[in-house]
Amino acid sequence: MLTTPVNPRPLPSPRALTALYARYVDAVCARPALAAALLALGCVPALILTAQYFADVHANMQELLPPSSPSVKALDQLHARLGGKAHLTVIAESPDPADNHRFIDELTGRLEALHLPEARSIQASVAGERRWIEDRAPLLLPRAKFDSVMDDVEAAVQAAKARANPLFVDLADEDPDVAWKRLDERLDKETRAADRFPNGYLETPDGRTVVMLIWLEGSEVDVGPSARLLEAARREADAIRGRYRPDLRVAWNGEVPNLVEEHAAVIADLSLSTLVVVVLVGLLISVYFRSWRAVLVVVGALVPGPLVAFAVGRLSAGSLNSNTAFLGSIIAGNGINYPLIFLAYYRASEPGAAMSSSIAEAARRALPGTLGAAATASAAYGGLAASTFRGFSQFGFLGGVGMVATWVLCFVAMPILIAMVKPPRLGATGTIGQELLGRYFERSQAPRTVAAIFVGLALAGGALGVVRALQGGLFEMDLRTLRNRESLRHGSASWDRRMNEVFGVWLNPVASLVADPGERQAVAAELRRVMVERPDALAERVETIDQYVPPLAEQEARLARLRKLSGTLAEVPREDIPERARPWIDRWFAEARLRPITADEVPVTLKQGFAETSGRLDTVVLVYPSLKVNFDDARNVFRFADQLGQARLPATAVTGGAFLFMAEIIRLVSQEALQVMLIVCAVVALVLGPIYWRRPRRILLTVALVATVALVAQSIMVALGVRVNMLNFAAVPITIGVGADYVVNLYGAMDALALDARRACARMGGAILLCSLTTTVGYLSLIVAQSGALRSFGWAAVLGEIMAVTTVLLVLPVILKPRWS
Repeated sequence: MLTTPVNPRPLPSPRALTALYARYVDAVCARPALAAALLALGCVPALILTAQYFADVHANMQELLPPSSPSVKALDQLHARLGGKAHLTVIAESPDPADNHRFIDELTGRLEALHLPEARSIQASVAGERRWIEDRAPLLLPRAKFDSVMDDVEAAVQAAKARANPLFVDLADEDPDVAWKRLDERLDKETRAADRFPNGYLETPDGRTVVMLIWLEGSEVDVGPSARLLEAARREADAIRGRYRPDLRVAWNGEVPNLVEEHAAVIADLSLSTLVVVVLVGLLISVYFRSWRAVLVVVGALVPGPLVAFAVGRLSAGSLNSNTAFLGSIIAGNGINYPLIFLAYYRASEPGAAMSSSIAEAARRALPGTLGAAATASAAYGGLAASTFRGFSQFGFLGGVGMVATWVLCFVAMPILIAMVKPPRLGATGTIGQELLGRYFERSQAPRTVAAIFVGLALAGGALGVVRALQGGLFEMDLRTLRNRESLRHGSASWDRRMNEVFGVWLNPVASLVADPGERQAVAAELRRVMVERPDALAERVETIDQYVPPLAEQEARLARLRKLSGTLAEVPREDIPERARPWIDRWFAEARLRPITADEVPVTLKQGFAETSGRLDTVVLVYPSLKVNFDDARNVFRFADQLGQARLPATAVTGGAFLFMAEIIRLVSQEALQVMLIVCAVVALVLGPIYWRRPRRILLTVALVATVALVAQSIMVALGVRVNMLNFAAVPITIGVGADYVVNLYGAMDALALDARRACARMGGAILLCSLTTTVGYLSLIVAQSGALRSFGWAAVLGEIMAVTTVLLVLPVILKPRWS
């Protein structure tokens, strides 16, 4: 059956859209209260989703890489098979070791009595582990030491046996007392070298610092279990603290308090930055417009956009990470430009004109510049979204959505807020700032001189930054500069080095999982070859469960010698064995000890590092980084990852850990930096195409100018000693976006007011500067953050903002000729 084709409806013309918007403004002005109520009601779902979004901030680094990245996939598999490996170290420190011991003992008892579901195991004493190791030492010693010790035992036994036989005379035989003494000294030396905690407590040699280890049951990337465990430990410690010395200090260390402190710092910094932005931005607006009603209008029109952006983020990404948590102040700082420009045009309307016509005219004049600004800012954020580094991609996605949503809702909300609040209109009367700018640009030489000086200083600073980058590197290699400042000073991170001294080993080694237990020993040998047995070794040792359950054949060979010696010992009178040697003899040669070690008898705390959640112990290989190496230097982290990558492991083996994760983050950022910047420039050019397709030189000039400004600003930042890291590089594309924003707004003023660049800048330069100042305030709020990475981003963004607005207001009007405009 044939049907008549239906012609599609033509798209509405610009005039039709203008008329439709004018009718919307008329309706709003007629019933502003109803319009405001409907706007507020429409924001409620977005407000609920935004509240949920900010209640679910994930501060862990794993959130910054895509799930498909090798290190994240490895960590996921390790977590699935081994469970979480996070721990809480409780520290008691005072001059009195006995008081420290009593505190730790009492706290351990209280915590064990609670049966905390978040505590996998609690360990305050190693007395049981020491006894077991001493009892089973002959089967646990390295082969060379075992042979040497047994040779000494045999010599002492033979000497004692000879002396006990009155018919045996051997002038070459040594004195049995000397032989036993040598053996005793040898065992004492070996014990002191291997026994780190002779008193049975996890403590420093002087006993001034005693600790307890609590291993977390649950995900080490979920703040909930960590927060509950830490809170329970704090509560119990506080309950008994008053019964001990006043100078006894209780502190916390490990992944558990690190995660809790990082999460708390993000929330606190977020609250502080929000407060700073609201207060300072409100002050700037009121000063510029000389009206508190202007503040209400601008802020009221700004709020819906970020709410919608974060509602979209909640529905798409699900949770915020440590990078995206601060986008609220950044989106607000950028997005406030649109209502500011809108209000600036409205303020210039005649006081006696009808409000609806003044609003519609202000919207018409603000539309080209703010549309281009929103498009370029969104494009700049969108360029970041192209990165596989989630710290950039989610940041870019939310930022891009935020710019579009804020611009669209600005034109929806501004008529409502203006009709409700009725900010003053000044007409054609210029402000003092406009008059001063007008006089400045009327001069022929002064603007050129000032522009030349600024460009010269900027290029000189940029050149210095390039030289320093070539000499010392472009990217930040000191990982401590990226961490939580308060934690490094007084919190969990401040105890990291001390705890390394206490334990003498990394508590969270890199783990390699094999699919076939038969490959375990070969994998361990290969990892020792590439990580330990080399002059530049970055690992201290490689361990498997063989450390505590040696291969059966090896055990049987040793047991054969021990049984033979046991028979010989039976012929030696007990009184001929020195008293100090008897405990060793009794332990090692007791009938119960002359059997192979089984996994079941190994203390839980010794074997838990090798245990899968299924209970298997034969698939894990642990690589312990060397404490002699400074792994706060990212170059050593790279070396560790590179050395590990040289190991020829089975394709089915899975190897992962924090070092590999951090190395991948830094490499990914450095690899994608140039690509992201080129994408941002290309996308900005594309979105400017439909706006300036009849004036392509505007596109070329805008992109070239803002890209140069962004690179020079980043170079000056390096010259000032702040190198590029995984967060502050985001300031480069953002600087491109905001720079293009100001250029486009200057073009918009030129077109809307039919003025050349200098006179347009004199007329609207104050509004553009106000936009920049409010954006700068959003970035400045980040420099008080606890996170070093976030502070460096704040400084980089502020520097880029200053460079961009100064270039647009002082340099661009001087160089912009008619053929470019």
